Amino acid sequence: MARARRGSRVPVHAAHHHRLLFWGFVRVGLALGCRSALRCTWARSGGARSPCKHPCKAGVIHLTGLDVTRCPVLPVSAELLPRALEWQRAAHDAGHDVLFDNRTIVERIFQRGTGLCTVVGGVPIGYVLFSAFTGEVREVSVVEVHPWFRRQGVAARLMAAAEEHLKDGGAQCIDVKCVSSASEALCRQLGYQDHQDAPRTHRGPWEATTLRKYLTDWRPRVRHPWD
Repeated sequence: MARARRGSRVPVHAAHHHRLLFWGFVRVGLALGCRSALRCTWARSGGARSPCKHPCKAGVIHLTGLDVTRCPVLPVSAELLPRALEWQRAAHDAGHDVLFDNRTIVERIFQRGTGLCTVVGGVPIGYVLFSAFTGEVREVSVVEVHPWFRRQGVAARLMAAAEEHLKDGGAQCIDVKCVSSASEALCRQLGYQDHQDAPRTHRGPWEATTLRKYLTDWRPRVRHPWD
């Protein structure tokens, strides 16, 4: 049943007040590092299908008192994998663009431990996974961030941590395959550029854009087309 707000003729539904109270509780829970907040919110709010005008419809919450860029960055592990897959499954069911369909790749690299993740309340809200081509060239395979925490600097911080980690491990440069315009814009902003080690034919529209960033003065030997 609708009632009128004092001094206004605009009807306000009681259900809307309940949603506001619920999202206020979620903000407090996440700020305190509540481990279950990421799970219960997706289940009760309906994610992207929520009729509310709150930013939850876009899958993003602007938290007060929680600076995710200061949360710890830890190596990925098999212990953190279930929590990462849990929010990915919920985000996928809510219609967000996540790599849940390719979760076998995420599972394999998490279990191998070749990656870094940002952790909030025991939940990896973002991660960067990488692999090696050779001793000099490394590849960033996956960069994923929870929909609520996107556009808050999480991906840029993870990429910077990955560059430092890989450089300490002997990498001379990093390759990134950008599967979206947003990821390509981020990588170019971080200094990644187009590269071409050998002459190639025209790139098809189905191929992902590959960008490279050199970490040192090393450069690969230029190959002759007939080598």
